[in-house]
Amino acid sequence: MGRFRKKRGITLVEMLLATLLISVVFMAVSALYIASQRFCLTANDKVIILYELQYAADHVYKNVMTGIGDKNNPAISVALGNLEFSVRHIEETDPAQSPTYSDYTDDTNLRYKIEDNALLFDGNDDGDFEESLVSKITVVSDESSFSLSGDTLTISLTGQYNNQKLTVYSACYPRLASFN
Repeated sequence: MGRFRKKRGITLVEMLLATLLISVVFMAVSALYIASQRFCLTANDKVIILYELQYAADHVYKNVMTGIGDKNNPAISVALGNLEFSVRHIEETDPAQSPTYSDYTDDTNLRYKIEDNALLFDGNDDGDFEESLVSKITVVSDESSFSLSGDTLTISLTGQYNNQKLTVYSACYPRLASFN
């Protein structure tokens, strides 16, 4: 029996333990990789939603800020259960000429509407909504709204993309003729 103790080598039990240990480490690293991949894809989907909604909110903000009105002729009107609103603004603003605040015949009526899971824009004042402000995401109509409080337009847009949902809030107001 003494001669077997002097020989060195790996036993079957040691080999099985080493294989088991390597398998556990490999499974832990694989689980971490899969979790980080899912996190990256989720974050990417939220960035897409945020980018699209921010573009739409900035588009609305820019046009509302160019709207002009006064106490008798407000620049913003909200209709259809807070899902559609119109902005009156002067079509051509020449810096050399002051706008005609008392004459609203040269105004263009811009309209925004949430319909068919999209935010639609009508810039031609023809009643035909020709442009959607979002392309990759769907706008959740039940959770999106436009509301008017005084002269301030509050915008709440909720977008969905690949089972991810995100809401963007914004507020803006048109300039008033009495300020100019």
